Amino acid sequence: MKALWKTLFYFGSGLGDNNYLSIFIYHRVLDRKDPLRLSTVDASEFSEQMEWIKNHFVVLPLYEAVDLIKQRRLPRRAASITFDDGYVDNLTVASPILKSYGMPASFYVSSKLIGSRAMWNDRIIESVRQTSVDVLELAGKTFDIKSVLGKQVFLEFFEDHYKSLPLVEADRLLEGLISEMGELPHEPLFMNEKQIRELSSNRMEIGSHGQHHKILSAIPAAQAEVEITQSKKDIEKIIDREVKGFAYPNGKAPEDFTSEHSGLVANAGYRYALSTNYGCSQSSDELFKLKRFTPWKPSKTGFLASMFLNYWYYQESL
Repeated sequence: MKALWKTLFYFGSGLGDNNYLSIFIYHRVLDRKDPLRLSTVDASEFSEQMEWIKNHFVVLPLYEAVDLIKQRRLPRRAASITFDDGYVDNLTVASPILKSYGMPASFYVSSKLIGSRAMWNDRIIESVRQTSVDVLELAGKTFDIKSVLGKQVFLEFFEDHYKSLPLVEADRLLEGLISEMGELPHEPLFMNEKQIRELSSNRMEIGSHGQHHKILSAIPAAQAEVEITQSKKDIEKIIDREVKGFAYPNGKAPEDFTSEHSGLVANAGYRYALSTNYGCSQSSDELFKLKRFTPWKPSKTGFLASMFLNYWYYQESL
């Protein structure tokens, strides 16, 4: 069994004859498990995963790993940890765990969402959670949402359907459903400026995720350029230091961003940019389309299996 773990980590972390950078992507770390966010790790799961990563990788701040790629000095088993969106629990739950293991990480925030209450997916989840409505109609289908399982099935379908629609139509659908179900106020889910400044220390990097979290390929090029350039200025003003990295919203190439957008990111003065395409990276040609992956499986076997699969995607072309 130990030989199996060793083999899977060997391939999964991109070892062998060349040196590859594995980049882990997270969004939230909950203090306890949420039945309506089953794919989101809680504190216990995250701590366990950080222990596995620490034991099998050389964990680097991403901006340092990028410099080492440029110098062709990236060590074997190199890895970096990243978070998208800027949720409060990145500071309150994830950061203390990272610091307990001596692990650096990078956090990418959307400058116009700083201090805001929720994004579209959070709003629909919280509405479904608290609604007294029993049945919802969507895309010609009927969903019974009285049970937790029914809510889970509806939310999974809604997310896929929402992302398939043009932005205006998707937002209209969201507002209509929330109006039908109701929406209760809750504490802001996203870090405010003070919290971002607090996180921006001790090898914790703050990067940009655009201004409004707009998928770049879904908006005009001029608007995309503003999203890229102005968010950098916004965040630098808050943290009083250079913003080096950009994470493409949604992040799949070529659906969500193209080489034109990568050029805009480079021209704006960023040093690197992150996709959500699977794989590992090692070449300076990839610095504005770095690959990332999320080990969704909570068990060690599932975690290792996802690492194994990610290794086989390392040659994927963006």
